[in-house]
Amino acid sequence: MSLNGPFKKDPKGAFRLKKVSNADIELINEICDWLYDAIDGLGTDNIGFERAFLKIKKDNVIEIMNKWDSTYGKQYGESFIMSFLNDADRRQRRVYGTRIMDCLLERAIDYGLNLHPYIDNAKFELDTVGNSYKINENIEEIRRILYGTDY
Repeated sequence: MSLNGPFKKDPKGAFRLKKVSNADIELINEICDWLYDAIDGLGTDNIGFERAFLKIKKDNVIEIMNKWDSTYGKQYGESFIMSFLNDADRRQRRVYGTRIMDCLLERAIDYGLNLHPYIDNAKFELDTVGNSYKINENIEEIRRILYGTDY
């Protein structure tokens, strides 16, 4: 991190979330529904699970996390990341966990932020099948920084 925290440049106005179009809102809702359908009940529907995670991009990752947490997350009593980590197998944790972190990192870079320490800590835990709570803490801190406030 830089001497001024995670900011490489002046973050003034950097956190204004872009207006989400109706098509984007529909996709975000659809991804959350696919994920819910994939993990609801016993076992995990791997095809539905992977279909949901393949649609996550840097432009929608935070919005998906927020949507999940405000809907299905309340039902499950856990965040998007914890739901993902609890239902993913080892390969899915590594592949899609890395995808989520890369999307968050790309978004941070767009804002001029250096969030590599958080990403590196989360990826280390992910690669070593470490503590899910440490992964969640790092990703949640990234989300707080990118979102610009507590959500």
